[in-house]
Amino acid sequence: MEVLGECLCQACSSLSLTRRDFSDPPFEGHREQGQPILDGTLGSIREKQKCPLCRLILDVLRKNERGQLPAGDDVTWTLVWSQNNPEYDPIDVNVEEKFGSGLYANLRHQGQREYRIELVDDASTSQFLHGRLLNENGVDIEQVQGWIRRCREWHGNWHQRKYYDIPDHPRTMPSFKVIDVQKQCLISLPEGEEYVALSYVWGSTNNVLTTTANFEKFSTERAFEGMDLPKTIRDAIDLTRNLGLSYIWTDSLCIVQDDEGVKEVLISNMDCVYGHASLTIVAATGDNAQAGLPGFGEGPWTSRRLNVEKIAPDLQLGVLPHFDVELMESSYAKRAWT
Repeated sequence: MEVLGECLCQACSSLSLTRRDFSDPPFEGHREQGQPILDGTLGSIREKQKCPLCRLILDVLRKNERGQLPAGDDVTWTLVWSQNNPEYDPIDVNVEEKFGSGLYANLRHQGQREYRIELVDDASTSQFLHGRLLNENGVDIEQVQGWIRRCREWHGNWHQRKYYDIPDHPRTMPSFKVIDVQKQCLISLPEGEEYVALSYVWGSTNNVLTTTANFEKFSTERAFEGMDLPKTIRDAIDLTRNLGLSYIWTDSLCIVQDDEGVKEVLISNMDCVYGHASLTIVAATGDNAQAGLPGFGEGPWTSRRLNVEKIAPDLQLGVLPHFDVELMESSYAKRAWT
């Protein structure tokens, strides 16, 4: 049994939390779904800000209430165990790597349990689905390549479509172009090759567009080398190359913007373009094409401030971003398509 830090309050210390509580698949051992393991009032937890676990609970409550907690001190809350992945299947292959457990805190008069307290490891972790801190260099390319390999191994055929049918791809049309990240120009996608797609917010700064006037130039080898492309597009091209992939599709450069016939066909086939991509780079945090990809590319970047607390020598917990919620509240979600 781990010896918890003396800074925990009496109530939190009584939980005797261990790393295994969070790393094991849910509902094993003493944990029971939905049963409160701790509760209290907003007034009492606001007074216990020297306790790191209390700070995390209060952070979860704020996030689940979209930052607006009730003013009254007598409002009650509860903390329960639940899984950190809604698709948990106890007989799934590699279940120990895919699933873990989290602590959900919510006000008793509400049912929201979107944000949770879960494991946060250091940047060097080899654990697949654990939260982790980014190092000062930002994105770990080798780790992303590892995710891609796992996807191939776990999900079979790279282009397998399991959940919905995607119409045939317009790649056979002469107008379907991609950027060759090595040659730095527009080309027709070679037969049988895969490609990456970029999904991002144009804003008012997407000032390099392919037109009938510059199409021939943009199709010349090294055309984009040294060109002042919007940072999001430049980062996506560089990321694709660093991942060991060869081609990327981005709408502003791969669609001839003043050819209405080409635009009509490709825009009406956006589901095909994105659905057949081997992966899609989603620039979800920016509100214009100059925002770049945080943690990648040249220039300084600032990691989002997350509430992470050291509960014990080998137990670091935090409140991680909730993908669905934060995506839907972003500028990206207001696009015409994604």
